[in-house]
Amino acid sequence: MQTYGRVGTPDLYAVAAGLEHTLPLGAAPVAEQRPAPGALLQPDGSWLTASVPPQPEPLDLNTITYDQADAIIRAESVQDLRLAVLDALGL
Repeated sequence: MQTYGRVGTPDLYAVAAGLEHTLPLGAAPVAEQRPAPGALLQPDGSWLTASVPPQPEPLDLNTITYDQADAIIRAESVQDLRLAVLDALGL
């Protein structure tokens, strides 16, 4: 099996010898594994990794007070709901 990729995309294809004709147009052999999801294959066969924004910290629902939860539940408008959620998130 040989691994092929399409330049400018993260697409990879594993093809057995003799079946290269089934590859999409522009597929090129890839010597090294993709270093990260979303990395793009460059014309020289190397990978360009995209910078990934830092992930936000997960919200701990145990930190929401009863009053904050009540305000979210009882919101009478989208604006009230927005303000209640922002308060619960501490924003």
